[in-house]
Amino acid sequence: MMAWIAGPFMRVRLAIGLAASLLCTCDPERPTEPTTGTNTNWMVHCSSDADCDGGISCLCSVCTKTCATTADCAGSNGICAEPLSTLVACQEPDSAPLCLATCTLDGDCLSNELCVQGTCSVAPPGTSCATDADTLLCGKFDGAFESPWQVVLGGGGAAVTPVSTPAFSGTGALQADWPNRAVLVGAVSPITDGSVFGRLWLRVASDPLSLRLHGPELSSDSSTPALRLVIDGESLWLENESGQLEGSTRTFARDTWHCIRFEIAVSDTAGHLAAYLDEGLMIDLSAIDTLPGTGISQLSLGVNWANADTRVFVDDVLLRRVPVGCIGE
Repeated sequence: MMAWIAGPFMRVRLAIGLAASLLCTCDPERPTEPTTGTNTNWMVHCSSDADCDGGISCLCSVCTKTCATTADCAGSNGICAEPLSTLVACQEPDSAPLCLATCTLDGDCLSNELCVQGTCSVAPPGTSCATDADTLLCGKFDGAFESPWQVVLGGGGAAVTPVSTPAFSGTGALQADWPNRAVLVGAVSPITDGSVFGRLWLRVASDPLSLRLHGPELSSDSSTPALRLVIDGESLWLENESGQLEGSTRTFARDTWHCIRFEIAVSDTAGHLAAYLDEGLMIDLSAIDTLPGTGISQLSLGVNWANADTRVFVDDVLLRRVPVGCIGE
């Protein structure tokens, strides 16, 4: 079985596909200026190479060039982007790294960009959910919540709502507000064998710094977790039915979007679990129990419990019977 562990302290449970080409227009408002050379439009949005100059090209809707190291980006006031940031910008899994503008928060980027792994990427376009037999759950949250998603609240001011900002892709995201349980639950027919693959984009408010929370949570109908994400201050780690998964702790920056992806082979004795944060491996375990209760039957998005008032955002959720990536169906 898979689960997310809770420690000795109170925690918040966070209950937890993008193709198409990017359309853009040339935009000279980039809040950086080149420091060397004659190029005056590094990082400007573009639709063709004609919008760029100084030996750079229009790549993934930005005037830039490919790179192997940040030294290749001299004169741009940018850096050689991490693979996930390039993936978000280009929407293609095998795209070469690009020189992109640096950032800490979305506010450091242009209005139609996101700060992903320290660089500004053009926000992915909205897409519709796949409806094939391999898709178990999908959530874009660009409007009112639709079946099979159901809001579950614990009262006391808790709320789960679709909001227009901040969104990872499309025009909206799920916002969950704690002072009590605030989750959006998607139910599936119990999964007792085979494999299940999932991903979601998650963002947690920066206050309070000492926040502890749980999520996302993939579980049985009795909430026995197959997998749970735990945020503890500026760290993230995983739990399963047996507790915290040793070695899964990673640094987790707040107020920015992160991709969480997982793969589970369901079995009570011979299960396999692999999980990734921003495409970096968190855990890879075999010969474990990944079968919670009578089977995996729901995915919860939001906040199941917290030690303080907080706000969580979730977007672009996908649960399938075939492998998924951070981008696309």
